[in-house]
Parts: sequence; structure tokens; C-alpha cells
Amino acid sequence: MVVTPLPYRRRLSPREHEIVDLIAAGFQNKEIASMLGCSKHTIVTHLRRIFDKLGARTRAHCVALTVELSRPAARTDGRGSRTNGR
Repeated sequence: MVVTPLPYRRRLSPREHEIVDLIAAGFQNKEIASMLGCSKHTIVTHLRRIFDKLGARTRAHCVALTVELSRPAARTDGRGSRTNGR
């Protein structure tokens, strides 16, 4: 089953963005919890909500979706072909 992310359904909170950045840097839940001064359970709860908002299935998928969704949308020239923004 392919999950299509709904980027504008719900945006990530600043804390959720921070957690995604730490995941992208390679930190594990226990390390993230220690850095942010909260419990591992709190990080797991944040991750569950992040995955739900993005439609992610794994940590890697979550990071990939966040990177993809942070890119500006490609413009088209009205005929379906992409332009380079000029």
C-alpha cells in the first residue's frame, strides 16, 4: 500500500521539526530524549504524531518526506512541462 503524504493537512510543530532534524542527524530516541530533557516515551509519542501527519512508515521515510516537503513546488508553464522559474 502506498501512503500519499498530505503536507498541508497538518503542519509540524517547531518541536516536531526539531525531532525530525535530530532523527536526520542519526540520533536514537533515548539520545533525543536526553538532549531535549524529556522521556523516551514522549519522543515516541511525538514520532507517532509526526508519522501520522506526514504519512510516513519509517524514520527514513519521515526524513525523506520532510526534505521533499520543504522544497518549493515546481512551477509549470500551463502545458504540463516544468520551467526553471524564469
